[in-house]
Amino acid sequence: MYRLSGSESPWLRRLDHLICEVPDIEEAMELFTERLGFPVAWPIGRFWPQGRTSGVALGGFNLEFLQLDEGAPSAATIRTLVFEPIDLAVATRRYEEMGIPMSLREKWEPDPELLRLRGFDEDEARTPQLICRNLYPSRPAPFDFFLCDYAPKLKERLSPSALPSVPAVTQLVLAVPAPASDGPQIDRLFGTAPNLRPEIVLSEKPGDLAEVIEIRSERGPLDLPGRASRFRFA
Repeated sequence: MYRLSGSESPWLRRLDHLICEVPDIEEAMELFTERLGFPVAWPIGRFWPQGRTSGVALGGFNLEFLQLDEGAPSAATIRTLVFEPIDLAVATRRYEEMGIPMSLREKWEPDPELLRLRGFDEDEARTPQLICRNLYPSRPAPFDFFLCDYAPKLKERLSPSALPSVPAVTQLVLAVPAPASDGPQIDRLFGTAPNLRPEIVLSEKPGDLAEVIEIRSERGPLDLPGRASRFRFA
């Protein structure tokens, strides 16, 4: 496997969350929270304009479920990694040095009910709140990613230390169409510190699509009786 080496002068603090597109968000939340016991990071809500999302704490970062209004997959699939930057300006400059301009978008939430679901109190929910500032690459990468810098309240609320303790995720295994050439490119883009957990590795077997195929945890294998076909990752 190709192991990402990280950067000696990192501009990304950590992996913040994975985005997992699902065919049925209620089923995914019931499985991960009630049957498998993962803590809820945030409940189901229309936090994306094109679908509903929710989140669970995996152990060091969060797993965001997304059920799109149109084009939902037949099985749960993880194709996007989201990182927390150390500093947005520094991250922008580093990517521009690689020839990758970044697009900054601010996400504001005006809906009082959605703000309450996110953990804002009644007074805060009366006015629109900044949720996050995101940086998106201007061109496709070998593995889809973007940077998310949450507003202070959400950064604190969604941090690993704020959620109930979960056995740590130790490794993510990514499948990409061309591991030999994609690996060095991904290593340049994912500028985290060396030896950051979880370790990110590329499978030796090429995949038809760039996606997470394994999440390895100190908890051990998950029991998915009768549901394995509903997930493209193990």
